[in-house]
Amino acid sequence: MRNLFLSAALAACVLAGPTAAAAFEPAPAATAVDELGVTEAERTAFRTGMTSTGGAMITAVISRYPTEYRAFETSIIADFKSGKVDIPTAQARAGEFFSLLGDRMMSDVQRAPDAELRALVVAQVATLKKFSTTNARACQEFGENGQISTTTAVAAQSTIVAGMNDYIAVQLAAADAGARAKVRRARLADAEMKLILDEFLRRGGSQAWLDGAGTGDFGDLTLADRCQASILLLEAVLAQPPATIGRFMGPE
Repeated sequence: MRNLFLSAALAACVLAGPTAAAAFEPAPAATAVDELGVTEAERTAFRTGMTSTGGAMITAVISRYPTEYRAFETSIIADFKSGKVDIPTAQARAGEFFSLLGDRMMSDVQRAPDAELRALVVAQVATLKKFSTTNARACQEFGENGQISTTTAVAAQSTIVAGMNDYIAVQLAAADAGARAKVRRARLADAEMKLILDEFLRRGGSQAWLDGAGTGDFGDLTLADRCQASILLLEAVLAQPPATIGRFMGPE
């Protein structure tokens, strides 16, 4: 299964941005606090910063996992106020938290019907093509790894968050469909994978990139080369029957 969840990167972007910093401003003295000294005003400011920068994905995680999110929110605000964490540490903790919940949400994506999984690949290709013109590193990471590293996300905040909006909407729809349908699939057959790879090469895909995907050594390939190879591979996947796409995206 190709992990296509970007929540860790989005969380890093959120906590790197100025909107989240507002959550850590001292609240009015008259504001009620909980047992860890976190006020509702601070929660509201923090959550607003998260959702205004992270958008639909952050909102979806908050609504799907309210108990887990509130515990995370409480601990990170309290620790920041007490000086136990700084912004970089908060970024790392947010990345870990959203990545874990992202894995849980991806289990629903894997259970989505073939049509929804095909739509998700279409959306990823569209996002990669946007990244290919604005941020080759983000394109390479999202294409090869299915997510963007915290370092890249923080450095490229303005060039990646907007490009993810359409993709995230499709991903959430797939997760919802998977939660209802609970489709179970066999793994992609070797013969099916060969058809995908043959189509990839026919479209001009790089054998050196395929070799690098197996060994980790991409030789002289540039980030742009690797970005384009990821796009060609997914386009080769889209050339296959819907059931093959479903097995590529969501095996048992």
